[in-house]
Amino acid sequence: AFARDGVERDEIFFVLGWSLTELANRVLKTAINHTRNIQSKDFERMPYPWWVDAAGKRAAIDMVKRMTAEADGGRLWTRADIRASGLDDLFAFPEIPADSPRAGVRADRSQQLRLPALAR
Repeated sequence: AFARDGVERDEIFFVLGWSLTELANRVLKTAINHTRNIQSKDFERMPYPWWVDAAGKRAAIDMVKRMTAEADGGRLWTRADIRASGLDDLFAFPEIPADSPRAGVRADRSQQLRLPALAR
């Protein structure tokens, strides 16, 4: 993949990491397209993970770069491997009421958004 002019190359790794998370999968399959026929236009409608702070973004980029380097070296990544990698934690959405004094502050794991399980 190639970044458009004016877009940092690291953005590709950041968005790739986001697309591998359980949260992104749930958003894609429950809010954007309820069918199993996911298309490229569905990815275009995915929200950009604006809630990830600079340190989390850097960690996600570095993690995905390592993952792709390992894949280039022959490693086959499974969904279980990706879940264990910690990407889900880096992209977790904080659940903070808008009128809270903590609004805009990254929440800890106990305050993450809870989404319903995907229908099978």
